[in-house]
Amino acid sequence: MEIDKQKNQKIKHQIIFVFVILFLIFFIIGALIVDKKFFLDKKNNNQIKAQKAHINKKEKIENPYDKNPLPPVDQKKLELEYKSKINKIIDSYKKSKAISNTGFWADFSHSTLDNLFKMIVPAKYKEFHLELVIGFNIINQSANNVIGYKIGDGFKKVNKAIEEYLKEK
Repeated sequence: MEIDKQKNQKIKHQIIFVFVILFLIFFIIGALIVDKKFFLDKKNNNQIKAQKAHINKKEKIENPYDKNPLPPVDQKKLELEYKSKINKIIDSYKKSKAISNTGFWADFSHSTLDNLFKMIVPAKYKEFHLELVIGFNIINQSANNVIGYKIGDGFKKVNKAIEEYLKEK
């Protein structure tokens, strides 16, 4: 019995010794890999800096907008174009308000959103435009049965935005 205990302790010591040796080996290998990676990264960074310096000396890269800045925007013309497009959307919306078919509203709101996204918006109308986009998106989501959206909330948001827009007009 005493001999078995001694053999078991000897085996335990050998297993612990093997684990310690394996741990040290993995630790040393890991340290070498990390050190090599750090050295290579540092070497690559130096090479990249040298290449950039060479390129900058060889040919100076210029921003095309430095020579040809974007032309100034005629705000009055932009506003007139915007109002014209928005008035068409508002007229179409008002004519369609009596329709209660959700399939129609899914298509209508989708095409209206598409038109709103394509428009260039003058700074003066950005909040109004955003309110329209949000309202028509709510209508679209509820018409497509997305949970959490109510079509009436979308109509209220669009109506309120249009009402405020028409007051300014």
